[in-house]
Amino acid sequence: MGLGARSAVRTIFGLALATLIGACTFVGHERVDDWPALKVSLHVVPTNVMRDHCVKYTPPLMNPEACAEFDLRAGTCNVWIADGPNNTAQVEHELLHCVGYDHPGGGTLRKALDTYRATEKRS
Repeated sequence: MGLGARSAVRTIFGLALATLIGACTFVGHERVDDWPALKVSLHVVPTNVMRDHCVKYTPPLMNPEACAEFDLRAGTCNVWIADGPNNTAQVEHELLHCVGYDHPGGGTLRKALDTYRATEKRS
């Protein structure tokens, strides 16, 4: 295989890998019924600051591109994205989390809301 062919194979492999790694950003969403309205703040920050906020929501060995952190008690949702050339689809995806959309079959937002409401009832 020549140098040009190897480069093409590496490019195709890299694109395929990037698609798999970033898949959650571009997958559809499921609405969580009765999700509360949250005050949304968008933070465009240096990459290391975004990663400090987002790495805890990312599977091992993957780098986050953006995230939404919500606090149901405070009624807030903070979207963190790295400065520089931003991916509008990623920002839109994270904003959807703030208004109650979860990854299909994920259930993360539903569980968070149920836990919050159970805690509120006990106190």
